[in-house]
Amino acid sequence: MIGLVAVVSAAATIAMLVTAGYPDSAPRLMWIFTAVTAVMTAIATLLAIVTQTRNDGKK
Repeated sequence: MIGLVAVVSAAATIAMLVTAGYPDSAPRLMWIFTAVTAVMTAIATLLAIVTQTRNDGKK
């Protein structure tokens, strides 16, 4: 389940990068926004993994 979330998150990030275009054509602000979103997604994914691991340990 967590693996699926990670794959979807990665796909969404890649899609955003492709949509943003290359650095030459995309505004710098868009790249900063995309990078911040990617970092937030990574943090959210890690938190989900930690939470899932803790929940599995309690059972």
